[in-house]
Parts: sequence; structure tokens; C-alpha cells
Amino acid sequence: MNPLETIDAELSRGKLRIAQLEREAIEQSGDAAKVLRVQLDRYQSLVLAMAQLIWTTDENGEMVGEQPSWSAYTGQTIDQYRRRGWIDAVHPDDRANDLRLWEHAVVARSPCEYEHRLRRHDGEYRHFSVRAVPVFAAVTERPCWC
Repeated sequence: MNPLETIDAELSRGKLRIAQLEREAIEQSGDAAKVLRVQLDRYQSLVLAMAQLIWTTDENGEMVGEQPSWSAYTGQTIDQYRRRGWIDAVHPDDRANDLRLWEHAVVARSPCEYEHRLRRHDGEYRHFSVRAVPVFAAVTERPCWC
């Protein structure tokens, strides 16, 4: 099994476990706000524990909120990467293709995969394989991208 498949399997198991814990918490407490806070805390812990660059965007594909692993790797501040500022960390020769693929995935609301060079905080570019997957909120059916 390749590393991406292993990570995907672990994420799937983690998501299932989180959903199970959510249901149990709702049944026991009936306090939806408290359950949501627990769910968000667990999600954040999972993201921070992974040794991958992970980012979250809104339904338009724009980075929103703090992105700790992105900042640590690229050195970009929240003001630099938010909205579409993240593209500045991508190698200039790869930007047009990244944007084309990303925008298509956002409109199609479908996963996308591509490779590009990403600038590390010290200015060196490294090759990355990117896999972005929309995660839909059950209430709004608006995706966030992970």
C-alpha cells in the first residue's frame, strides 16, 4: 500500500470514529453547540497531528482562517496566503496550471490532483503531489476543501 493510500485509509477511519463519537455525544448530551465544539477540536487535533501540508478553503477555493502547516512550510502569514495569496508560494511556472485545475475542481465540486513546486520558508522549491478533496457540510451542502 502506498503512503497516500495509507493516509487516506487512516483519515477515513478517523472520520468514521469522529462521526460515531459525535452521535454518542449528541445522544448523551443533547447539546448541539457543545458537540460541534468537540467535533471541531477533534478535527483540528487530527490535522495538526498529520505530517502533511493540509489546508482548508471555503466553497470558492479561497484559504480562510489559520493554516498552521501551510504557514510553517511556506513561511507565509495569514495575510499573505488568505484568499488566493497561496498561489504566490507556488513556482511561477506552475501557477497557471494550478489555478486552472483548482478552479475547475471548485466549480465541478470534485477532487483534484496535480503536481507542482512549492516554495519552502527558506526560498527553496520542492516538488509536491497535491490531492484536494471537497468535504461537504451536511447542513449547508457547501464544500470546504481539504
